[in-house]
Parts: sequence; structure tokens; C-alpha cells
Amino acid sequence: MSFGLVCEGPTDQITIENILCGFFDDDISDVINKLQPGGASESNGEGGWERVLTYLSSYKFRDSFLMNQYVVIQIDTDVCHMKGFDIPLVDEGGITLNDVSEIVLKVKDKLISQIDSGEDDFFENNKDKIIFAISVHCLETWIFKHYNNDPKLNKMINNGESRLVEIIQRIHHGDREKLGLYLEREGKTFKMHKIYEAYDELTMPFFKKGGDTRIEELSRKDESFKFFIDELTEKASDFLD
Repeated sequence: MSFGLVCEGPTDQITIENILCGFFDDDISDVINKLQPGGASESNGEGGWERVLTYLSSYKFRDSFLMNQYVVIQIDTDVCHMKGFDIPLVDEGGITLNDVSEIVLKVKDKLISQIDSGEDDFFENNKDKIIFAISVHCLETWIFKHYNNDPKLNKMINNGESRLVEIIQRIHHGDREKLGLYLEREGKTFKMHKIYEAYDELTMPFFKKGGDTRIEELSRKDESFKFFIDELTEKASDFLD
């Protein structure tokens, strides 16, 4: 078993890696390969949603299946409206979409179209090996819901990063070391510190013993996360104990 990761950035990669290890209840990090962003010396060393789309249509993506049994594609839906992605998340009447399943399917169709723009029918011929991790509207929403215990917030899809900042400040109030790792100042407020080490530690509960249970709990809290786990279960369940 081996996984390639195509993600927006290194913080997303380590989050997905920890989730995969927890899902299989095993440290499989040695068979998880970072495809995009790749190594700093490679042409695909930089992150960003634009580079995800470019990578999906490239020969590098198609060749990655020679070395990886599965490829996980992660992207946030908060970039959908941007020029180059061009997926407005509104209905026919111009009303903002809040239906998570509809949002996920719209973005999934865009990613499939991008894959097939590199080679006709490539997705159809490899669909059992491609797993989508489409976070609505950002991956920080998944992390926030893991730490959140207020059921009234389980349906929220907006402001995931700011809510994560708030819950970190509450949980680690007075702990300068933790706050310094997870957050960075932006004017008079704070934002997430987008570094590998911070997200590795924040998502380590998925990796540790009992991670599979925490993944099940998060699947009940967040619909877009459940889409990811359901695809993972459907396509890679042969490797579960």
C-alpha cells in the first residue's frame, strides 16, 4: 500500500498524513509520498491551489501512479470563486450555496475535468485509485470541529480558520509556548501559523492511539470530512484490519 499526496501546502499534507495513519491505525508514514508540493529542489516545490490544478493536468500526476497505489487530492473550497478556478458556489438564483454535498460535487467535477485535460479519460481509467479530500470551506474547519464540543457548531462551514484560532486561544490560554507555535500576530489579532510543525502537533490526535475513533467522531460532525473518509473506506478498505 502506498499513497501520494497532492495538496495545497505542507500543512495540509501533514494533516492528511496523520489522518491516514489514524484511519489505518498504523504508522504508514513511510509509504506516504508528498507529490505536490514536492521537494524544495523540484519544480513542484511550491504550494497553492493554482499549482494543485496545474499538477493534476501534468504528466507528473499521471506518472505518480507508477509509484503510488492511491493518490489523495486535497483542496479547500474557499478558493473556488477565484479566477482560474472559476466555480461560483451559488445556485441559479445567485444565492450562496450552503449544501455541503453540492459544493463537494461541484469541486470534484472541476478537479476531474482538470485531470482529464491532461489526458482524455484518465480519471475514468484510474478512478479507483484517486481519493478526494475536499474541505468545505477550509481544512482548518476540520481541525476546529475536532477540538470543538459545541454541537451547535457542527454544521458551520464558514470562518473555520478564525474559529480555530479562537479555540486554540481558549484551550492554551497562558501557554506562551503553544500559542507561539500555533499562532502568529497579524496587526492586533492572530492568525494560524502556517508551518508544518504546528499542524503536525494539532492533528497528532488522529495519529495517536484511538485516532480511528476520533476520525469516526469527526465524520459525524463534518459532512465534507465524511465524504473523504467514505471514499477512503470504499477504495482502500482492503488494507483495514
